Formats: sequence, structure tokens, C-alpha cells
Amino acid sequence: MDYHKTQGWGYKDSGFEVDKKHDAVRIKGTRYMFGGQIMPNFLPWLRDRLNVDYSTKEELQADIECDAPIVNLAFLEELGV
Repeated sequence: MDYHKTQGWGYKDSGFEVDKKHDAVRIKGTRYMFGGQIMPNFLPWLRDRLNVDYSTKEELQADIECDAPIVNLAFLEELGV
């Protein structure tokens, strides 16, 4: 996830965390309006509607594989690049 943080997707202090005490999700960080607040209905919704088991933890993906870019030379020429 560090890749996304360094590429401008969100702030390092922002994110979501499971609050086991309240069986809810808390929004981390202070940069957004709802930062620090608990979303009490989100985990039940994940369980009931999407059958998500959040009690297990998966390893972070080390690399993200992407296809090579497709360069459209005719388009670039038309732009004058």
C-alpha cells in the first residue's frame, strides 16, 4: 500500500481500522470530515451482504503486476507530441 500512498492516493494517516471493542470500523486520520468516527453499521453490512470475514488477516501483496502500456503513435502524432 505504500505505492499508493506515495503516488497520491490518500494520506498516510488516513484509512480504516477495525475497532474490536465496538465491533465496528473507525475512520483513521484527521484530514477528512469523518476522521476518527466509528461506522457502526459497516461491519454488519459486510458480513450480511457480502459475506466478508474480516477476522482473518491476509499478507500484503509485494508487487502489483501491470500490462505494458499500449502506445498509439498515430494519436500522439496528431497531438504533436
